[in-house]
Amino acid sequence: MNIKKAIVKVFSANFLQLISSLIVGFIVPIILSIGEYANLKTYALYVSYVGFFHLGFVDGLYIKYGGKNLDSIDKGVLKGEHTFLIMIELILSFILFIVSLILKNPIVLLFSISVLPIVLNSFYKNLYQATGKFDKYSRIVYIYTITYTILNVLLVFVFRSKNFIYYCLTTFMANLLALLVFEIQFIKDFHKEKAVITKDVWKNIKVGFFILLGNLAVIGLFEIDKWFVKWFLSTEDFAYYAFAVSMLNIINVLVSAISITFYNYLFTSNQPETIHQLKKHLLSLGAFSSLGFFALKWIVNHFIAKYIPSLDIIAITFAAFPSMILINGLYVNLYKVNKNEKKYFRVVVSVLIVSILYNIAAILIFRNTLAIAVATILTLFTWVTYSGIDLKSVYNDFKTFAYIMLSAVSFFLTSHLLGWLVGAVVYLMVIIILTYWYNREIYREILKTIEKLFSKAISHKQ
Repeated sequence: MNIKKAIVKVFSANFLQLISSLIVGFIVPIILSIGEYANLKTYALYVSYVGFFHLGFVDGLYIKYGGKNLDSIDKGVLKGEHTFLIMIELILSFILFIVSLILKNPIVLLFSISVLPIVLNSFYKNLYQATGKFDKYSRIVYIYTITYTILNVLLVFVFRSKNFIYYCLTTFMANLLALLVFEIQFIKDFHKEKAVITKDVWKNIKVGFFILLGNLAVIGLFEIDKWFVKWFLSTEDFAYYAFAVSMLNIINVLVSAISITFYNYLFTSNQPETIHQLKKHLLSLGAFSSLGFFALKWIVNHFIAKYIPSLDIIAITFAAFPSMILINGLYVNLYKVNKNEKKYFRVVVSVLIVSILYNIAAILIFRNTLAIAVATILTLFTWVTYSGIDLKSVYNDFKTFAYIMLSAVSFFLTSHLLGWLVGAVVYLMVIIILTYWYNREIYREILKTIEKLFSKAISHKQ
């Protein structure tokens, strides 16, 4: 599957996720109280670290099978790796379940039963992503997203539930259904194969552990702000901040479709000029993605008035899109493709330490959510600057730095000083001009694509 078809496949799945995020992201906060919503987001915060429970095994498979054809993989070994992972997750989930009973903590209990289905779905997604089977990857996303959306809609409109526990269970149930579908298919495909558990399973953990730690550190980077708000500010502050971040993630769902496909692609196209062009396209996409803020501003003002205090936070965090997509789409993938697992871990931990320092300063000096949001932006700028220097294959220039800063300043000014409609129009005009100056190639590619589609439409009519 070529890169354009892969992007279309993943983009369609992520577009469905976008619709789901819009529906769930807006209807659930309406019905839940601030306190219940804060509990729901606490569970989501715990779930973001569920990857730790495979001990790097899934990440090791991702590295092992990256760029390979799924049909050429030893099926007996793959079945053995699948069996080994299930055994690990059953043991760790049981231990966590016992801990939750001792602590008498319902959120930890919900987390303990969520570990197995989420990790095994990660096994399938990483396997299909690494081997370029984006049709199967997308199918997992479809099943999870549709189930998750339907369950949340039923809870809100049919059962009118105001208990956060049921909304947490929608994540578990959706993951469980997706897992059952792919487990049945796996059994059909591999029932004749004998599971072969070799010493390589420990090698997968050894190789993947640094990737795991790096990924957890990345999650920490994107979640550390929420932890600081949860620990040092009020429950209401946490709910408002978590809502703001969930709005950021709505737009990021589509943006991540690009980064998901690039890992497999970079194995065959790891050339400086190609990477430089990818970087410019990613930054341009990120700058245009910030436009989503203005639509969200209108929605919140008209339909979820109790979360209006979140708008100032959202107006800061949405300036992060160019940096976020560059980091997730290119820099992280380059470290993995180049087999620099330990270096990747060191870089991410270093940036995480910087992020902690920024957040400590924000709490000590300002003690509010806006300062925490600014600390997050500064962290991403720091990471982009450092990795741009560290990754020698990435060509850096003044125009790139200027584009990032000018797009961020433009967004800050239009989002804070203008109304949603005027702000959107002015920001769009500015970004169109800035992008033409920085990356006019993207406009040429768009025009070529439109011409091809137009030509096909004419030929079909004839």
